[in-house]
Amino acid sequence: MFERYTEKARRSIFFARYEASQFGSAEIDTEHLLLGLFREDHSLLGLGPELPVEAIRKRIASARPGREKIPTSVDLPLSAACKRALAHGAEEAQKFGDEYIRTAHLLLGLLDQECFAAQMLHEFGWAVDTLRQAVAASPKPADSPRRPFAGWPTYQSWGALFSHPEAMRLYSEATAAARKLGSPVVETKHLLLVLVDRAGETFFGASSAAIREQIKPEPPRREKASLWIMPPSGECLRAISYAVEEAGRIDVGVEHLALGLLREESCEAAEILRAQGLSLDQVRRVVVEMDAAAPSGPGDNPGEPQGRKYV
Repeated sequence: MFERYTEKARRSIFFARYEASQFGSAEIDTEHLLLGLFREDHSLLGLGPELPVEAIRKRIASARPGREKIPTSVDLPLSAACKRALAHGAEEAQKFGDEYIRTAHLLLGLLDQECFAAQMLHEFGWAVDTLRQAVAASPKPADSPRRPFAGWPTYQSWGALFSHPEAMRLYSEATAAARKLGSPVVETKHLLLVLVDRAGETFFGASSAAIREQIKPEPPRREKASLWIMPPSGECLRAISYAVEEAGRIDVGVEHLALGLLREESCEAAEILRAQGLSLDQVRRVVVEMDAAAPSGPGDNPGEPQGRKYV
């Protein structure tokens, strides 16, 4: 179903599923998709009148009071209205002559029908024709569908990872986490899950349990990966490249991968870490301070400190 969706559009659906579970909804409805879109793609807010997202969240909560949260392990279907919005979004992409279905198309799909999400948007002055003009006038983002094996043969981009044994071990564990969570590729959140599992109770001062809580299984997909080591998504590939750069001549470890994830600012793992109060500058300061304080021993890589503990 989501083959033509860009990475941002797909993640919006995942976030919508999470929002539905938090509101205690038995299905993913249009209001959850609306929150998912704005959570994933902040640029959408600039396509219309000022829209206070927290006010929308409170409105949704007041319209559906007294519901208990649903465990994230429970599979939630799309509502009929949400399915119509996705279908309208595909039609909008076709009207624009776009090969890929983007977040802006899905937002148009929501606004171009009678539903709770559209009702709230109308109340804040959003209109489908005005939004369509704004989308047409906006630069087309360089976001494309995530293809499971895209980038796999480009060893120049991430081949350095193979020369770092610890990083390869972490990536192998991330592959297992991706398979367990139902993904055909290793995404940044799978890598983050492995890092916090290594960390114990805290991850750079943040609660590991709180971070794990934000890492959800994905909706069922048609495409599967049978390789022992899965390929990385584009964002994960870039994060790994940043981690190798951060490590320099030292073997890539948990701390460098954490920095790499935070440097890939728009990825899901970076958003999860920022939501827990962690920033790139903060984590880098911890790494530098601990690196300087740890003694080095014989037999180490040049300049590699021993006994480092960053988490």
